Amino acid sequence: SITAAIPANTPTGSYYLIARVDADHVVAELNEENNTYSRMVMIE
Repeated sequence: SITAAIPANTPTGSYYLIARVDADHVVAELNEENNTYSRMVMIE
């Protein structure tokens, strides 16, 4: 779970929130391609 604070003066529009974990590939994994998540959000 992640909480993000959007500044009150952010202009109205579409934005992407992007979260990335293990960007330096420090953790050994079978699949290194699933460490990024993005979601479009609307600020009204």
